[in-house]
Amino acid sequence: MWTQSDLLNVKEAIMKLATGARIVTVSFSVDGGSDRKTEFQPAQLHELKKLYSEIESSLQEDATTAYVATSFKGVF
Repeated sequence: MWTQSDLLNVKEAIMKLATGARIVTVSFSVDGGSDRKTEFQPAQLHELKKLYSEIESSLQEDATTAYVATSFKGVF
């Protein structure tokens, strides 16, 4: 599951590559609390932009997901 921190890390990497950085390292949270690091080069800028859109979309879906709780008090 993506986090807001992942989204910000990818955005920062996009900005660095767009302004001339040769290599950027992006950290992602992984289930279990550890981080995974991946390096990107300017030729992979389109991949980072696609990843940014994927994370953003996922976070928006999570924010709009509604949960319904039901109770059968006294039924069982």
